[in-house]
Amino acid sequence: MLLSTFYALALSHVCNHDSLPPIERKVQIIEQPDIHESTGATTFPYPNRSTPRIVFNFSELDKSTALNQGKICWEEGIVVNDVKCSKDDVITAEKRNVIIETFKNLQTYMEGCLKVTPMTTSIRLVPNRAEYTLAREGDEAKNCDMYYTIIPRPYSSSELNVLASASSILDESIEKRPIQGIVFINVAKLPDKAQNLNEYPNEFFITCFHELCHALGISNSTYKNWINITTRQPYFDQNAKTMHKEKKNFTIVYTPEIHKYAKKRFGVETFTFDDGEIPSGIELEDGGGSGTMGSHPEIRTYYGESMVGVSSAHSVISDLIFAMLKDTGWYEVNYTYAQGHSWGNGYSISTSPLNSFAVGAPQTSFPTHYLCKVNGTEGCTYDYTAIGECKTENYDCDKYPDDPFCQSQDFYNANRETTRGHSSVHDWIKYIIPYNNRNCLDPSNFEKPSDSKEEAGPNSRCFEYPNGKFGCFLTRCDGLDLYVKFGSYEFQCKKGGEKVGPIWQKILCPNPEFICRGMAVAQSLPENPFADDYQPALVHQTEKLGKKFPISDTLFVILIAIGIVIIIVIVVVVCVCKRSKRKSRVYAMEESESDDLPKKKKKKSHSKKEKNSKKSNDNGDQEKKKKKKKKNDDN
Repeated sequence: MLLSTFYALALSHVCNHDSLPPIERKVQIIEQPDIHESTGATTFPYPNRSTPRIVFNFSELDKSTALNQGKICWEEGIVVNDVKCSKDDVITAEKRNVIIETFKNLQTYMEGCLKVTPMTTSIRLVPNRAEYTLAREGDEAKNCDMYYTIIPRPYSSSELNVLASASSILDESIEKRPIQGIVFINVAKLPDKAQNLNEYPNEFFITCFHELCHALGISNSTYKNWINITTRQPYFDQNAKTMHKEKKNFTIVYTPEIHKYAKKRFGVETFTFDDGEIPSGIELEDGGGSGTMGSHPEIRTYYGESMVGVSSAHSVISDLIFAMLKDTGWYEVNYTYAQGHSWGNGYSISTSPLNSFAVGAPQTSFPTHYLCKVNGTEGCTYDYTAIGECKTENYDCDKYPDDPFCQSQDFYNANRETTRGHSSVHDWIKYIIPYNNRNCLDPSNFEKPSDSKEEAGPNSRCFEYPNGKFGCFLTRCDGLDLYVKFGSYEFQCKKGGEKVGPIWQKILCPNPEFICRGMAVAQSLPENPFADDYQPALVHQTEKLGKKFPISDTLFVILIAIGIVIIIVIVVVVCVCKRSKRKSRVYAMEESESDDLPKKKKKKSHSKKEKNSKKSNDNGDQEKKKKKKKKNDDN
């Protein structure tokens, strides 16, 4: 796998809604509703808020009804807005269905999480938005509180990472709430199927919700219209301030609900800067282009939240975006529709908040497992939901002292490290960038090695192998007890760094508390997530992931040791027996030789006698021959 070439960042959505062609925002006069009085403090005069009536106009997706015939890629090869339409840019029936069904899911979600003051008159639609026609002159939208025209279009090579973009174009006159908007869709980046929030993949759904939130009023150009829910007066400027710390500028928003959010998340009533203290709140993005700066929360602090300017592999719609929507003064929100967000959330790793995370120097304020050091090394993402790679670059501030990174080095590089992160928008933090095909949560974006026991799914997490590689494995938490599935067996992780798995292959456990508290944070939120006594409830998943491995490592070692001892004993016994047998044979041979020795001597004696006898006989024969010869001679 050439994983190093595929980063989620390369396919991330980069928001550019403020870089759309400028328009003059218009206001529609509507009838003044009755003012409701109450004793005591003045209350908001529109208490009867209700489910928003949302209309998505899909007529521009069909050539037979589109008003912008020459601005949509109906076929390959034509030129639209100086962009030559590719095959991927062409709007087909299948792509049309993906857009329509996803926006229907968005409508259901928005109707559940928002309430607005209902319109008492029809919306007289703005017919044109820059070079686009949105409606015919005089068209009205009846029984409608929000009206959005959806337009598919090609994007230039410099905007390939844009999945969608949106803005509002019409406000009503009393609350100044945006009531008409436009949403552009990058057809070339559409998924194959319609998406929903709680199903993976869901990036297109979350991106479209992000853009709709700009059209709902979370935008640098709309902040001035946010109204105090009790005074009915614009109040944003009185609740936002630019502060300074370690030569870095921080623009902090601390409207009421946002302050509650920050106080709960970071555990502090105020933020301290070089030029004083202000109520805790959220920092606005100071990096990126005009479409990112100022209209999003700071990505360094809120990485992974759906409202930051650059999306990540696993973005969530959290209580942050709901708090911002509520502080516009135009919406009531239902926090039970929000998702938990782990980055910077102390409750995802312990029982207390990270007090200095929001405005402290990252190298000294972030948990150590959030950051990486060596370029090109693989690792688990901070929340263990994906596998990725550390991307850093060498940088010498002695050569480039005027670079923003170097001018504010006390903040960005407090430890004076010789490398920095790859992205200025991320404030050069060095973190693991997830691969786009190794997302543990999403089976559709998970490339599984052919010989591994890995699994992807909502409860899968990243584990390290002893050889330095990484994989995704199915887990469960029962309180703070972490269990992992390896093959068909389940193993318990009791501490970080512990090796678990069958004898023939092991994986290293992450800190069980990080995984289990992270799962607790990831759950849906209660109606009031900012209550002083609220902490995410630990999950209790009691259904086992697999069989218990037949024997423990200790027992296996004992059995192996016993087996080795038995083998040694057998070998010793065999050797002793063989040696004893050899000795017996030698002894027998010696005994045999001992018994044969007298016989040999006796035989030798007999031989001597025989020899002497033979010699005697020979001598006798010679005497006889001599006597016979003498006798013959005498004759």
